[in-house]
Amino acid sequence: MVSSSFLVKIDEMFCLVCDVTAKVSANNAVPSWIILLVKLLNILFNVVLLHCLSCTVYCILLHVFRHVSIFDYGLPVRHGQCWCLLSLSKDRERENIRP
Repeated sequence: MVSSSFLVKIDEMFCLVCDVTAKVSANNAVPSWIILLVKLLNILFNVVLLHCLSCTVYCILLHVFRHVSIFDYGLPVRHGQCWCLLSLSKDRERENIRP
């Protein structure tokens, strides 16, 4: 005679961590308007960032051009010598003295 009942040992655990959940919601649990809002804000941030970077590049180039003396009458907007060079250039124009 063959025994039809087998002895199976089932390991059961206590439910000690049943209240632990994920910190981030699943994709299907997030409202769709939040996703669109995040994408819109990302686009706006990128536009503002590119605009600020272009302004920064222009400011750096202008600063370098001032130091390289690319403008007329030497460097009229150099640090600390702005008024001296501007007054010299005005005097030269008045007296028609060519350097």
